[in-house]
Amino acid sequence: MQLLRKLFRRPRGERRLLLQVFMLVIGMRLGLDWLPFRHVRALVTFAGRPSRPPGSGPSIERVAAAVTIVSRYVPRATCLTQALAAELLLRRAGYPVYLRLGAARGPDERFEAHAWVECDGRVVIGGAIERYSPFPRLDGEAS
Repeated sequence: MQLLRKLFRRPRGERRLLLQVFMLVIGMRLGLDWLPFRHVRALVTFAGRPSRPPGSGPSIERVAAAVTIVSRYVPRATCLTQALAAELLLRRAGYPVYLRLGAARGPDERFEAHAWVECDGRVVIGGAIERYSPFPRLDGEAS
């Protein structure tokens, strides 16, 4: 109940963005549970077609903050779940963003994977990526 009170204290535009992100993060989580990654990726690409001119929607920072906030309340909202949700929203808002995947060896030599979103060469969501070796970009362009 306290969570709802916090939500309704926020400005209307922020509330709407948080609710939209909440639905997207849950949708991505369920999609990744039930569908192959390639199908979820195709849905994100299709649904992420720009629907407005760049800069007319929420800022990159607002979307990243909303995804970070919402992901605390969605069980198993992994880095991939968050990156897919952020990518969809930012693409729809007209930003040139890229979903990136990478891998590293953990302290115990186990394989670790990570997902993040980049825009103009900077990490938008996904945190520290220095130890991860990125795979080629999913859109087929060179890194």
